[in-house]
Amino acid sequence: MSTTTLIKNITLPSYDSNDPIWLEFYRIFKSTLSPDIPMRVFYAYLFANKPIKIDLSFIYEDDELIGFIEASFYYTQLKGKRYTIARGAAGIIPGKSGGKLPSFELCIKYMRYKFKHPFENIFITGYMANPILYAMICNHTHRVYPKYGIPPSSFVNDLKIEILRANNLLTHLKDEHLVLLHFVVKLTEQQKARIEASRNSKHIGFYLKLNPDYGNKHGLFTIIPLDWRNIASSIWMGLIKKKIIFYTKSLGASQKKGIDFRIKLDRTN
Repeated sequence: MSTTTLIKNITLPSYDSNDPIWLEFYRIFKSTLSPDIPMRVFYAYLFANKPIKIDLSFIYEDDELIGFIEASFYYTQLKGKRYTIARGAAGIIPGKSGGKLPSFELCIKYMRYKFKHPFENIFITGYMANPILYAMICNHTHRVYPKYGIPPSSFVNDLKIEILRANNLLTHLKDEHLVLLHFVVKLTEQQKARIEASRNSKHIGFYLKLNPDYGNKHGLFTIIPLDWRNIASSIWMGLIKKKIIFYTKSLGASQKKGIDFRIKLDRTN
């Protein structure tokens, strides 16, 4: 029996923690990413920085809520200049939708904001507790800090300190790049096995060198410039990694050449 997977953008009337939609978001966040996160920590994660925009989508499988994709945006100041900070999260209940998370949907949220605000200086930040996710980002984005072979500039270091200060996490900074998190990100046994099997790969190996105890509440603080240069390189890197399938029949028969784009998820507003 086939199932239908649907991504639905959620209308957010206000950024008020009393709105029932946030309780539903909290429940699916716990179910997919962090079973032990207290509600007060979750609400602080959402609202402490007074977000200017929260872009939230729920993932449904046959009308059952199985996951979410969320991107938030807020302002910060550094040396008298305003910057937009973006951060996001995504999760899906293990075993649902084949266990595959539509991660590119989070990228779409970031790029949609950039196209609506083309002249803002935007930086995506993350506390990477999953080496697989970090490696995926590095594989599809040219400039990521920290990243193997790309040293951060003094500006990036200053921005990092300011972001951590604004989030009351400066005292949680360890070994320059690691931040002690308020919750543990859940990793499946399959993910752990995949990480261990990839220890010698460039990006996962670099991550594990910086964060060898990745399962113990420490996340790798990561900054990604959301500028046109990085967007162009990400699109190009994504295209050259895309599987292009050519169908060629035997001599004397007609030839068919095409690109296989399999649409798995429908989007509704």
